[in-house]
Amino acid sequence: MRHIPTALRRSVPTTPTQWLRAGVLLAALLAVALGIAARALAGPPQTAPRLLGQAAPAFALPAEQGGRQLPGTITLAAQRGHPTLLVFFYTLCPRCLSEVQAAQSATHDRATRGASVLYISSPAERPDIVDAYLGRLGISAPALLDAGGQLAARYRIRFYPTTVLVDARGVVRGVWMGETSAATLTQALAAL
Repeated sequence: MRHIPTALRRSVPTTPTQWLRAGVLLAALLAVALGIAARALAGPPQTAPRLLGQAAPAFALPAEQGGRQLPGTITLAAQRGHPTLLVFFYTLCPRCLSEVQAAQSATHDRATRGASVLYISSPAERPDIVDAYLGRLGISAPALLDAGGQLAARYRIRFYPTTVLVDARGVVRGVWMGETSAATLTQALAAL
């Protein structure tokens, strides 16, 4: 057996705690390396802003309000004739709280009379949790349920919250990812 230098012997894990620390460190390094590789291979993100100026993807989603599922579906086509904010949110997202409130405030402003807002929950959400969340915020509008995530995929939603402004003709006129102020949304709605 060859002689192992003292400095090297000290760096080799010998106790279960040292092995655990070494394993966690190795796993963290591997996760970082995989993340870098995935970003490099993914290419540019296909996010919602690429929809600007294009017809908004049509949809028909089930909705829940007041603890019960509403009959039928809610469609984007039914919103034609007035501007609509689509708010993609997730109840555990801290930034989504202010975005949901900003959209509600913007559509209740005198300058944006006739505008509406549709709240679209994350695919991972249970309907009862979404309903309780909106209820706590004093929002009586129904929550649209994107259970399979197909709508989020069609709108290229990568980040929550994301708010999409659709004009009266059904064309995407604005996309905001992350928190947006009510003033910004009100101004964009009023400009239409």
